[in-house]
Amino acid sequence: MTGIASKMRAAGYRTHMTGKWDAGMATWDHTPMGRGYESFFGYFQHANDYYEQTVYSAVPGSEGGCDTGVDLWENEGPAHGRNGTAYEEELFTANTLAILEAHDPAEPLFLFHAFHVVHTPLQVPADMFHTFDFMGKQGPDSHN
Repeated sequence: MTGIASKMRAAGYRTHMTGKWDAGMATWDHTPMGRGYESFFGYFQHANDYYEQTVYSAVPGSEGGCDTGVDLWENEGPAHGRNGTAYEEELFTANTLAILEAHDPAEPLFLFHAFHVVHTPLQVPADMFHTFDFMGKQGPDSHN
């Protein structure tokens, strides 16, 4: 299957992706890099803990928490240097802004930023949590 980034790159565009992929990773050809993106910073699974960048499982009957497997990738491998206590969406935003700042405007650009913020485990930074008090009584570190 040919992805849009492959077509854009063949047409002379610079191609970059940040955020949630979740469109396959069984082989290199299934990854963003294999589908035509020059750079990728994001995660492959359907959900990540926003602070620890670990795979999140909310399957009924499971622990309902985060695994130990880190799912934060940069280009061809794990982005261990960027994980930790940083809020993942802030990492993604910083990456996208860095691409834009470094880009030569004389070249066409195809930039795909897939936001994580709409996916489970629905975590927000503690200073923003009270904005969402109307949604329930859970705290900012809750995995529910």
